Amino acid sequence: MKTFKHIYFLKDFKHFIKTKYDFNKIGEDRLASLFFPKNKDFLTLQLGTLYTLDIVKNNLHLGGYLFPSIKTIKVGIENSTFIILPSQSRLLEKIYQTELYKKDIPRNTLDAILKSYLLSFFLFLKKILNKYPYPLYVSGGDYKFLKVHFKYFGIKFVYEPFIVLKGLKNFFYRFKIYKNI
Repeated sequence: MKTFKHIYFLKDFKHFIKTKYDFNKIGEDRLASLFFPKNKDFLTLQLGTLYTLDIVKNNLHLGGYLFPSIKTIKVGIENSTFIILPSQSRLLEKIYQTELYKKDIPRNTLDAILKSYLLSFFLFLKKILNKYPYPLYVSGGDYKFLKVHFKYFGIKFVYEPFIVLKGLKNFFYRFKIYKNI
């Protein structure tokens, strides 16, 4: 069995990564996702602890956006108000069931929070996709709760559950770094 003497991070190979983002402040998972697709122009959306949207044009990472996840919003609301929200799993189920196409105004706090969040998130995503009409690759644990809303907004995407792992693999093979490790 081969043992490795070093632990490597993508940031150790920054001369291979073209980005306009502050290199010292971008996470390894976001960097890895940039190498998943073979396209020159694309967007990645990871629906994890934070929802991260990254834009790549001509193989140059232009930057991206960070959105609070449902869990982050739940914690923030409960820590700064007297509002007690359902458990995270119940909250995610409620998001899955929220019918955005109904035009009625929310009539309780939970519906108001969820509808406001979902509308702002998906309308912003749609605006970005209109500006950058590239393929969108989606990954992350909250996908299963948000997937119904992509269709409602007419957002075309490719779901890839292992975008970070496949991105790491592509990075090391593309630059033949595996031979030097």
